[in-house]
Amino acid sequence: MHTRYLLSCRFTLATAVALSIAAAAATSAHSQKPAAGPLPAVVVLATGGTIAGAAASDVQAAYSSGQVGVDQLLAAVPQAKKLAALRGEQISNIGSQDMNDEVWLKLARRVNELTAMPDVAGVVITHGTDTIEETAYFLNLVVRSRKLVVLTAAMRPSTALSADGPLNFFNAAAVAAHKDSAGRGVLVVVNDCATTRTCSGCSASTDRGAPSLRATSVGGAPAPRTTAPSAPLSALPDRARSSVT
Repeated sequence: MHTRYLLSCRFTLATAVALSIAAAAATSAHSQKPAAGPLPAVVVLATGGTIAGAAASDVQAAYSSGQVGVDQLLAAVPQAKKLAALRGEQISNIGSQDMNDEVWLKLARRVNELTAMPDVAGVVITHGTDTIEETAYFLNLVVRSRKLVVLTAAMRPSTALSADGPLNFFNAAAVAAHKDSAGRGVLVVVNDCATTRTCSGCSASTDRGAPSLRATSVGGAPAPRTTAPSAPLSALPDRARSSVT
């Protein structure tokens, strides 16, 4: 009788421990959030411009374009790394007033190479404002992919106290990484707007709103960092899909 009692006690204790462990494991599993998927890969191609410009001080109006490399541009906006897996390449480092056929062809070839890679979700191009619309128009004709290509720029150099480049870059990365962005051609993202075209020039050299984009804010939101461009695909210009080899 005594032996049976001890065995019964041991069995009851073992059962209680097992149930306790199972309950704790179930509670732990239920409380854990599902693992997030990998971030979309976005490649940043830097060409120079005011967004990569530098001045002698943070309040000096005079500056030189194309002084900051792509690695510094990425490091200045660490928040963008929460949106996409970013990596950068330096295509050129010039003021966009000096943009030329050689850089355009180099840029187009690299964009086509990158967008053909299955692991690349989109491409962001940092550019100057002087010829950003010409570059966007050219790329829209020759890029042979539905993956999004986004150009962004700035009206003030990277060293300015009120530099607009970091937010423009953040928004461009957000739009390029968005799951609904495919098939929208080449976009320009600046000043909280995304558009397929820009004005023919800038109204002021350092005014952040000078590009005067002919488009509404993306998705009706105050900034393009939360939603993809809302323009229907049919509204985008026809693409000649010319060959650049």
